[in-house]
Amino acid sequence: MKKRENNTIRNYYYLLAVIILLVLFLYFIGIFNLDLKLEIDRKNNQIEQQNIELKQQKVEFAVVSDYWNITLSGIQNRSLDIRLCVEPYIPVIRDVAVAVVTDPPFTGQSDNPAWKIWRINYWIVNNIESVADPNGFDYFALASETMLIRAGDCEDSAILLASMYESIGLDAGLVYVDTDNDNIRDHLSCAVYYPNDKWSFIDEEKAIMTKLQLTRPSGEVQEMFYEAANWEFLSKYDLGTWIIVDPVRGIIPGYVFKQDYSITQVIDVGN
Repeated sequence: MKKRENNTIRNYYYLLAVIILLVLFLYFIGIFNLDLKLEIDRKNNQIEQQNIELKQQKVEFAVVSDYWNITLSGIQNRSLDIRLCVEPYIPVIRDVAVAVVTDPPFTGQSDNPAWKIWRINYWIVNNIESVADPNGFDYFALASETMLIRAGDCEDSAILLASMYESIGLDAGLVYVDTDNDNIRDHLSCAVYYPNDKWSFIDEEKAIMTKLQLTRPSGEVQEMFYEAANWEFLSKYDLGTWIIVDPVRGIIPGYVFKQDYSITQVIDVGN
């Protein structure tokens, strides 16, 4: 009888052990399934995020593609008249120009011609990167295009500069230049009208740079000031001075570093 009771107890413990093992097995299977589910959810989230990013990239690509389709279409249909690229009445051009000149170093001088001439050029020098056109293709960008991408070659910088000058009441022209004495124009800069003589501008420019604690660039330079009454390329005024402003080769208005700098043509873009 006692032996039978011992067997019963032993069987009970065996059964209990089996139940415990089964519970532990089911527990670990549950944890494994939970981890597997979490991993699957994580992967699904990654895939969903990648799909969202791909959709966003497709949208961005479509926008860029549309922009360039419009731009390339414009290239094919655009007139060769460079004056049509000057856009003083485009809001973004005037808005930036106005914002740029509203911080004069001297109180009440935001509409001073010398300050506007100097400050707009300074902004172009520091904000428009120099990037060449494709080889064998001379593309005149609209001023608004150059403002948008903040880059371009000498023509693009000159067109934007003239547009910004015109947008705040200055009179400007585009200046074709021969820089290697081969009688072929290979560079474009800007001319802007200043209502006083060159010495007045030079004095005002020095005062501006001194107040802003800026130094004049060092190196050999060529003065580019022309009496308005006697300038062969543009005779609109009896008084005042035409100043060559070249953000690529000159840095500050009225001077260029390139000694071989021969003006071949000036295109009036003002009213």
